[in-house]
Amino acid sequence: MTRRIWQSAVLALVLQGEAALAACADGRGSIVSAGSITMGVVVDSLPFSDIVDGKGEGYMVDLCRDAVEAAAVRAEIPVPTLHEAAVAPADRVEAVLAGQVDILCGATTASIDRRERGLGFSQTVFVTGADFLSYGADPVLNVEDLVDRTVSVVTGTTTLAGLRSALGEAGVSDRVEILLVDDHPEGVQMLKDRKVAAHAGDQALLLPYLAARSPLRLGGRLNSFEPYAIALQACDWEGLAFIDAGLSSLLRTGAVWDIFARHFPGAEPGPLLIATFILGGVPE
Repeated sequence: MTRRIWQSAVLALVLQGEAALAACADGRGSIVSAGSITMGVVVDSLPFSDIVDGKGEGYMVDLCRDAVEAAAVRAEIPVPTLHEAAVAPADRVEAVLAGQVDILCGATTASIDRRERGLGFSQTVFVTGADFLSYGADPVLNVEDLVDRTVSVVTGTTTLAGLRSALGEAGVSDRVEILLVDDHPEGVQMLKDRKVAAHAGDQALLLPYLAARSPLRLGGRLNSFEPYAIALQACDWEGLAFIDAGLSSLLRTGAVWDIFARHFPGAEPGPLLIATFILGGVPE
């Protein structure tokens, strides 16, 4: 029995490797030797990423830039020229798989489904979870509060998959209408226009919509686990190691704390994020 388990595990690894190689059938080499890297900046996702005045801004964007520089210094090679390309949240995965961008810099969850589709992920650099944004006078705390109501969610996200799963487990799938939107601003506007009872998304992405004296509130209960990472094509193993080396340096030296403070002013990282930063500082 043990031998069969090992054989199955080895076969799974082989098939995973073949799938990764197939994803890079376009013949492109590693980002390490390319000399230039196109960063896919996911728009409308602050404080993690967006294009502001023609330039990429956000926590994940700064991590991408600094990780590439730190990795190049470590490898004693010229720092690759960085280019930026805006990508919509719903199109980000395909943008990487199609070779339109080299690395994905935004609030992207490292999920099994995306790995199976050919994405590779760096080590985790942020953790959050799904939550509901709704009116404080009529709060939505969980899926049961959505019965006979409508909720908006960005298409192509892990939040959508998790929401559908949670509705199924609660036995209320046929009593909740899901309205798919292209991005969070559209979903929040639907909420403000009272077209939906709540907008679902990663809690960290919904925080910017809680302006002073705003009637909107978060449910406050994380309904999933969302580990964010930098993504690139899974077949570029050299590129993955390159990015991880740079990130490890940022985490090991504490530079990540400065990046966090810059994009989350006044916020204190929770225990899980602190552990992520500490454990991510992989030694040389």
